[in-house]
Amino acid sequence: RLPEMSKLKYELLEILGNVESSGTNKPPTRREVIENLKSDDTRELFKRLPRLVQLCLISSRDRQGLPLLPTDLDGDRIVGRFVQQELTSSKLQMPFAPRFHAMDLMHTAPLPSPFDCAFGFTLGHTAAALVCERRTFYVASCADMHLPVANWGPCAVPFSYLYYASDDSQDTGKVFAI
Repeated sequence: RLPEMSKLKYELLEILGNVESSGTNKPPTRREVIENLKSDDTRELFKRLPRLVQLCLISSRDRQGLPLLPTDLDGDRIVGRFVQQELTSSKLQMPFAPRFHAMDLMHTAPLPSPFDCAFGFTLGHTAAALVCERRTFYVASCADMHLPVANWGPCAVPFSYLYYASDDSQDTGKVFAI
């Protein structure tokens, strides 16, 4: 449970309760909700949520009267979108492309898929090669995964490449081809 989300729900409850007490059963529009939210942080959070989530928070309620989130909510996609928006609006010009994994498929298949097996095999051999070469602080990875498995290439990415230590560090590392 996120405190920001709880705060947003209680502010929405107050707004939606005021609408019901006024005698109109029509829910407020998104714009009306944004105008009536009390604090700037809840207003910004509400604006950043996908439209479907906003509409669900306005129209759906639980037994206690609190606004409900959609049941099929993909939290990882929302967080990825928030990170992408924040990086775009900040002065750090870092490329960011969120990648998501469908966990729905994991609980329906008791055995790994051929892709899972090939990926695990490639990562395992890449990690073993890194150990044999005594390369530390590298992340085992796989290149060209959009191609057939036979064309995949093992590679290693230094940890320093995955984050920026400071603004003045331009050369954060190179990808090490195995």
